[in-house]
Amino acid sequence: MRKRNIKIKTNLYQQIPEYKRLLPKTFYRQAVYEAVRIINLDIGVADRLQRIARPDGAALRFPDSFAVDLTVADDEAVRRLNREFRDTDAPTDVLSFPAWENTGALVFYPGVPVHLGDIVISADTAARQAREDGIKLSHMTAWLIAHSMLHLLGFDHITEAQRRIMYGHELKILRAIGFSFLPEMAVRAYKE
Repeated sequence: MRKRNIKIKTNLYQQIPEYKRLLPKTFYRQAVYEAVRIINLDIGVADRLQRIARPDGAALRFPDSFAVDLTVADDEAVRRLNREFRDTDAPTDVLSFPAWENTGALVFYPGVPVHLGDIVISADTAARQAREDGIKLSHMTAWLIAHSMLHLLGFDHITEAQRRIMYGHELKILRAIGFSFLPEMAVRAYKE
């Protein structure tokens, strides 16, 4: 069931002081909100979570409020997380940790925002990719948040069909934030 009014709480942790002045906290929170809002309008966040929480189809009543933890870190911190949780000893632009990932179930309580998961963005990599693509850091960061939010809701991009779905949702989210196209590095990644 698609709802028009949703609430999203973004707990923002910025570990990189020099990036605090480049993108205000309100930008990150607005990007997360727009991602959830667009996904909700397109497919319904509760419907998507229903499939994760109860694959057997038993009906659940989800609240209309959600929470996401978003951390902005440097390459070294993201490299350590990538090594520990993804077995890849290298930095990456963003890591998504869906709340249901390790248990295969989504736990929620009535009246409490549903914790969708954690997003960790490497400010170093995002800034480098933005420079390489000739776009603003805010544009690159908005895409990373959109991409990650889709992962938190169970989307992936392994097959061509999955890539088309994610691409379409990401483009709608970016347009809602004020950007008319996906970064070139994202387009290249989807073509590989």
